[in-house]
Amino acid sequence: MLRESLPELLLDLALEYGDVMRFRDFSLIYSVTNPEFVREIRTQAYPKYTKNTIEDRVIARTLGNGLVTNDGEDWACQRRLMQPVFSSRTINSFDTSINKLTAQIAKEWDAKASSDTVWLDRDMSRFTF
Repeated sequence: MLRESLPELLLDLALEYGDVMRFRDFSLIYSVTNPEFVREIRTQAYPKYTKNTIEDRVIARTLGNGLVTNDGEDWACQRRLMQPVFSSRTINSFDTSINKLTAQIAKEWDAKASSDTVWLDRDMSRFTF
């Protein structure tokens, strides 16, 4: 099941085994692909799950101790402080830019041959930045 990239491998595993998987690499790894499960884990169930993993600690060294990397009560406090940024009024102010970029990426994908690979991870990273 060796693939060119980790996203391809994870996609193949998700298609074969479903939304929640557990496997061993250098450590025990859980992969959750269902968006509702991810939302619950990352936002609602933070006391039950930790971001205290080697990956999160490495990311925190670059990003700092913000919403993405923080954990527990500190995360909950930061999330409450940031809540106004996530209001409908604020988010809706980005819709023109988001729609323009979405249309641009969709046009690029449509221009590709059916045999061409779409690197979703790269395009989504470009989109979010």
